[in-house]
Formats: sequence, structure tokens, C-alpha cells
Amino acid sequence: MSIAEVFMLYFNLVAVLIIIMSFTHEYRTGQLRMVLQRSHRFSSVFFAKNLVVLLYLFLLVVFYFICSLVAGWFFFDSAEEVYLFFQIEPVTPIYSLGYSAVYYLLSFLSLAAVASVTIFLSVISKSSTSAFAVTVGFLLVSMLFPVLLGMFGESIGYSQYVYFSLIEIQFSGVVQMLTDNVFLKGWIFAVMIAYIFLGTAASLLVFLKRDYLI
Repeated sequence: MSIAEVFMLYFNLVAVLIIIMSFTHEYRTGQLRMVLQRSHRFSSVFFAKNLVVLLYLFLLVVFYFICSLVAGWFFFDSAEEVYLFFQIEPVTPIYSLGYSAVYYLLSFLSLAAVASVTIFLSVISKSSTSAFAVTVGFLLVSMLFPVLLGMFGESIGYSQYVYFSLIEIQFSGVVQMLTDNVFLKGWIFAVMIAYIFLGTAASLLVFLKRDYLI
């Protein structure tokens, strides 16, 4: 799946830049005050902006998926059987198409988790520059976490604790969720939902502080 290679740089970077421009930049330049001059609640503005960001990222993933299908159709020979990750038996092209669709949906969920954390870091940052620096720092820590954890040896629980890292989830966790390992797929899903819920809740609490926009 080439999307795993793209996620690390392109999709995460797009998410970070969009969120910083939509949240931190509008906050600190006072552009958001024009919206709040109307009778809009702070929570409504927050969820509207959050929804727009997620919708944009979803459309980006869907567009990439469609482009991948078109490119595969024109530039690669068709096959009667396809081999998938961690599966010994080959599958039909129709099955692999459904597999790919689920893969991209789960990939979007991992991207939504990254976006939730980025939104929180953006609303607590004093400038767009600091928001970008802190977010990149978080992504680097998330990238290095599996390496640091591996330095202590692959002890019991390593295969699940390594997926506290969102970057690791994007690289290998999404594929693991499509295997028969019920515990691991449940664990990874729970981690992504926890990032989304905690990140969104923390961001909303900060956003609702009215003096934050002064």
C-alpha cells in the first residue's frame, strides 16, 4: 500500500498546515472575531471548523484512492489473484478492492486522530510558528517512540504498546487491523478513538475560554 509512504510526509503535513491556518492563524490575527460578532456559540464555531477540516481530509483520501485505482488500471496488468499483507492465500481482485477501500477508511481514521491532536496543539499555541514547531515535535516523538521502546527489548506487550504511536499506526497498524488478530485490531482502534476524543475534548475546553481570543 503506497499510501503508508505518503501519509508520513504529505497527508500529515497537509493536515498540520490546514489546521494551523484554520485555528491558530485566525485566532491570533483576530479574523475569528468577525465570525463571533454574529450570534454564534463558541462550541458551534469549533465543531464547524473541526468538521470542515475532517471533510477536507476525507475528500483528500478519497481523491488519492480514486487516482490510485485509475493509475493501477492504466499502468499495471490485471491479475486473477492478488496477495495481501499477512495473508497466505491469494484473493480475487474484487475482494482486494474492498480490502483497499477499508484500508483507506482506517487510514482516514488515523489521520483524524493526528488532526485532533494538531487542533489541540494549535489552540494552545501563541503563534502559527510555535504551533507548527510543537506539532512537528509531536510527530517526531511519535515516530521515534517505537524505536525508543524497542531499545528496551521487545518484551511482553511490545506489539501493542508500540501502537501508542500514531505514526506507527499509519505505517503498520492499519494493515494489522485488517488481519485476524482480534485483540490487536481492537487495541489500535481504541487508541485512535482515544486520541480523537481526548484531543477534541481538550481543544473544546480551551476554545470555550472567551478570554482566549482577546
